[in-house]
Amino acid sequence: MKRFVLTPRAHQGIEGIWEYIAAGNIEVADRVLEGWKARC
Repeated sequence: MKRFVLTPRAHQGIEGIWEYIAAGNIEVADRVLEGWKARC
């Protein structure tokens, strides 16, 4: 599988998504983030 590079703006978007999910469940937010990291 090809990897890709995220721009600084994309990183900010991911952080915002993590914060949104973490407001409801930090463990789920961490799992989502780890899933993204595994694919990048």
